[in-house]
Amino acid sequence: MRWLKRWQASKMHPLGPDFDSAPWMEFDLSGTKVKFRCPRHEVPAPAKQFAEKVDLYNPDHFKENRGGESMGLTLLYRGWSFWDRPFGEKDIGTLEVRMVLTRKHPHVRQFKSFYAITDIQTWILEESEKLWGTENREMWEQRDTYEDEIDPDADFLQYPRSVEEVDSQVIHGSRWFFYKVFKPSDAPRWFWDTAISDDHILTVVFEPGSVMREYFSPEHDIDSAVVKTMYEFIANVHIKLSTDAERCKQAALAG
Repeated sequence: MRWLKRWQASKMHPLGPDFDSAPWMEFDLSGTKVKFRCPRHEVPAPAKQFAEKVDLYNPDHFKENRGGESMGLTLLYRGWSFWDRPFGEKDIGTLEVRMVLTRKHPHVRQFKSFYAITDIQTWILEESEKLWGTENREMWEQRDTYEDEIDPDADFLQYPRSVEEVDSQVIHGSRWFFYKVFKPSDAPRWFWDTAISDDHILTVVFEPGSVMREYFSPEHDIDSAVVKTMYEFIANVHIKLSTDAERCKQAALAG
């Protein structure tokens, strides 16, 4: 069936991963179950997966993030290709996906619960400023070391600076917050965040790319195929909170 679909593909409508026939994967995160369809890995970099069962409160699982206010753990890495028709140009684009757990440090007390919409929105904005705002500032401070002149409009990363730039959608009972980080001429990275405890955020990171061509070009439409695949992946993510996590969620939403 997939080979037949390849015949219908083109550079303007490249064929991406097949979620309908993809196997289910599941993580047990201290009783919270995260289940999703995951098509087979296709890109050259090796696929990665952490243990299927994770103790969210074991610090040995996590690595310190920049800034010292959180720790991270990569649960999954997969990559897929986007295909032209047979005897065409083969794979013309890629999409790498990472599923990451973030745990805030116990000493960070200004965020009572990530289930609270204002808390997770503020966290996203502050972390974005620390990470990508800092990267932009460092580039500017070191601008004399670059061969070409730095143009902030073209060379600085664009990232969310207000809640209006962070979209939100409820999927299968879980509220996701999503946004993109990009330079105007480059492929955007997409981030989807959802709370799975008062102290933990599950993030799905989508990093698209092109193969032997510019990502944005009138000769193909990799970006539309990437966005379609991104939504398909998220639509297949089902999160069943543990009893304790569900209780904390209801308490946070009640104020």
